[in-house]
Amino acid sequence: MATEEQNIIVSDNQTAWEEIIILPAEESPPPAKKKLNKARILKVVSIFVMVAVLGITAYYILFPQRGFFHSDCADTILWAEASYDAGAVFNEDFGYACKLPFGGHLIMIPLVAIFGVSMTAHVLGMLIFFALFVLALVFMLRQIRWSTPWTCMTVSALVLTLSVSEKLREIFWGHIIYYSLGIFLLFVGMGLLVKTIKAAETASLKSRGFLVPFCLLFVWVTLGATNHIEALTLFILPVLAGFFGERFFDFGAKLQKRELRNFSVILGAVIVGTGLGFAIGLVLKQGVAAGYQAAYSDFSNPADWLNNALNFPAHWFTLLGVTAVGDDPLFDAKGMINIVRILFGATLVVAPVIVTLLYPKLRDRFSKMLILAHWAITALILIAYIFGSLSTANWRLSPIVCTAVLLTMILGRHIYQKTNKKRLLLLLFVPMLITGLVTAGQIVTMPPSYGQDTGAYALADYLERQGLSYGYGTFWNSHVLTVVSDSEVKVRTVSVDEGLLQKTGYQTNRNWYHAIPGQDRYFLLLSAEEYERVKTAGFSGIEDSVQTLQFDSYYILVFERNLFE
Repeated sequence: MATEEQNIIVSDNQTAWEEIIILPAEESPPPAKKKLNKARILKVVSIFVMVAVLGITAYYILFPQRGFFHSDCADTILWAEASYDAGAVFNEDFGYACKLPFGGHLIMIPLVAIFGVSMTAHVLGMLIFFALFVLALVFMLRQIRWSTPWTCMTVSALVLTLSVSEKLREIFWGHIIYYSLGIFLLFVGMGLLVKTIKAAETASLKSRGFLVPFCLLFVWVTLGATNHIEALTLFILPVLAGFFGERFFDFGAKLQKRELRNFSVILGAVIVGTGLGFAIGLVLKQGVAAGYQAAYSDFSNPADWLNNALNFPAHWFTLLGVTAVGDDPLFDAKGMINIVRILFGATLVVAPVIVTLLYPKLRDRFSKMLILAHWAITALILIAYIFGSLSTANWRLSPIVCTAVLLTMILGRHIYQKTNKKRLLLLLFVPMLITGLVTAGQIVTMPPSYGQDTGAYALADYLERQGLSYGYGTFWNSHVLTVVSDSEVKVRTVSVDEGLLQKTGYQTNRNWYHAIPGQDRYFLLLSAEEYERVKTAGFSGIEDSVQTLQFDSYYILVFERNLFE
């Protein structure tokens, strides 16, 4: 029963959200046995839901994902091949999209050694990353002392959210790029930071109980910092914002000598680890090109800044699966799904704001750290989105989606545990629940062979049946064929601008353009549009080819020589 001191009178004109801030729960506790049974049921149900969600997502990664694979998804396995060939973190003969020394390609190196550059290596690598991603999230949530039901519900909510659209599935389960990698580093780093803070509060700084998590945190920060700006934006600065900001904004607390010492030691470790990691990264990256990464590190034209900002709503909602276009009906099945996803997207914008307004009333120190980390990530991404070049694509907002889901769960947990307004959970979670159910339904209805009898798979099979195993094509028709054919047909990237066949330095190895011993036939793969374009430009290769094949909307020019020698 609530005490008299807890009974605070609320005026009639106060809103429900204001009541959340000042009213504690006033429900009478049920009998112990009933409460125990209710807690046990909630725990079992939440575990079951999480296992189901993880199983559905693993199914997608292992099977239907193959049908969504394209050349952009090949970067992680190509980087792994480059490292394996060079016997080093980076291969100086390879032109990278971005330089991530501590990246997902490390997972795939042994898989490439066993299975080669193949779809098997790719899906197994992504399954391993998925498992590590979930374990990292669970580790962080358990360190901040969340119960099993709330941990399971949060895992389920985040995994389903990251599967809600084809683009989000590609970014998180289709390859390992800085967005997914940065969030993974953040989860582990925040978990290690919290573990170190708790150890410092209960143990001597010289004890094993403190030194083990402290050293692990230092090593993790150092490794992450080798990735430079990507790690700073999505991992290190958000961690620092959470750690430093939580102390800074705790105006009512006075740091005792022991607390100040602990704070300084941990902060110093993060700063020193960051500096050391940056230095190591500079050494590892010497002589390695990464054109794509550099292209998105500059300011955009100030005249474009307003338009960049106005891109946000459309990018945010389409990233979360909204597929509506002009003149689509509002109230048919597709329209209703879009409306629910719009409500869900709006929730992920509004809930972080509300829980931030509740910040002074929160008693959970570590949840406060997550709130501050979210706003650090949001601010850093939006700076580059509005004033830089990130607004050209919606997926660059994906890290904000991740932390917004966490803050939505923090708000829900606060409502459930600290207020008597639990009905507000319906407003918060119903759009998320319906969106998750639709997402799960869409995935489970995808057949295991989804998309694997058409497109790149059919083209690769045709080339293989024609005895063509090595050739060239433009970016979107190159790496995808290499991977889906399990390297039985290797297609290297070229450009055919203005009728000229040229090598490219993006996601390619310069050695791929040399003649292959024993290779007596090469081919050039062109789409119908590319073929007409080079034909009109007078491309000499058309006359030099010994055979021209047609498959679907593609032209395959066959040569008895390497096109670049």
